Amino acid sequence: MTIVVKVGSRVLTTPDGQLNLNQMRQLVADMMACQQRVSEPIILVTSGAIVCGSVALKCPVDTLPDKQAAAAVGQGLLMTEYRQFFRDFGVQVAQVLVTHDSFEEPEKRRNVKNTLDALLAKQVVPIINENDTVSTAEINLGDNDQLASLTARLVGARQLVLLSDVDGVYGPNGDVVAQLDSRSVSIDSLVDDANRRVSNGGMRSKLFAAYDAVSAGVSVTIANGTTPNIVAHVIENRGVGTQVI
Repeated sequence: MTIVVKVGSRVLTTPDGQLNLNQMRQLVADMMACQQRVSEPIILVTSGAIVCGSVALKCPVDTLPDKQAAAAVGQGLLMTEYRQFFRDFGVQVAQVLVTHDSFEEPEKRRNVKNTLDALLAKQVVPIINENDTVSTAEINLGDNDQLASLTARLVGARQLVLLSDVDGVYGPNGDVVAQLDSRSVSIDSLVDDANRRVSNGGMRSKLFAAYDAVSAGVSVTIANGTTPNIVAHVIENRGVGTQVI
């Protein structure tokens, strides 16, 4: 079986909008330690290309074309950092850029699946991101949450870990909901956009992605990516984040 870990841009970004290299290093170390313990391959779905590109370009990226240009510049920079951190553990990585129709058209879907299977068989960690230069779905609507869900379903993953900058899904009393039943709890009842508890591109997109994955038999946990050893804690069922069932 496979574990899919999705890392949002907020997890990878410092308060002043820079790429947080220490956080990246910590997450890679966490994933590698977890992979060794459970002997299961990991696929990483990551955001952060636009952040890297905007810093490199040293200019605002307010318009959609500007964001696409920043992503084009930043994707290589982001991969360079990931490649170095994984190399420290003797692990090779591969960049896999996809769009939503990569999962919708049968031939493209089959090609993506075959590529991922081949990489995992060679013990290479696939690092997946949206190809923002030709697709704007994730720029407009989310932060690679649905992309991670589609990937998890495609490979028949055992676990999908959605990492954000919050501890999980919050209930009405402000506490994190430890377990969320997707069959009986609606997303609208959990997300209060008017009060800005979360945004459309934040927890709402994660819940849609989580509900879709759970319906396909994938276990899902939404957790805080800035927590040390968070991936290991999720995989070892240590009661962190929100488990969606």
